[in-house]
Amino acid sequence: MPVPVGAVPSGGGRQGPSLFDKMKMGAMMGGSVGLIIGFIFGSVNIIRYGAGANGIMRSLGQYMAGSAATFGFASPAHHLPSKHFLLPWHRIRMLMS
Repeated sequence: MPVPVGAVPSGGGRQGPSLFDKMKMGAMMGGSVGLIIGFIFGSVNIIRYGAGANGIMRSLGQYMAGSAATFGFASPAHHLPSKHFLLPWHRIRMLMS
C-alpha cells in the first residue's frame, strides 16, 4: 500500500518538539517544582514564625505562588539553545560564515 505524499517529513525521520513546546514544557515543570518548593519552605516558615495577619492559607499560598512564578519564568530559559541568546550582529556574522 503506498504511503501518502504528506505523511512522511522531508528528512525521512520524526522531528522533535518545537522551541515553543520546549519553553512550554520548561514553564510547566518549573511551575510544578516551584509549587512544591513553596509548599515546603512556606510550611517551615509558618511553623517557625507564625502566619501573621494574613492567616495560614493565604501566607502559604503566597509562598507557593511566588516560588512557582520564579521557577516557572526561569526554567524555560534553560531549554533554549545558546544561539537564541546571541546579539543581532552575532547572528548576522553567523549567517555570513
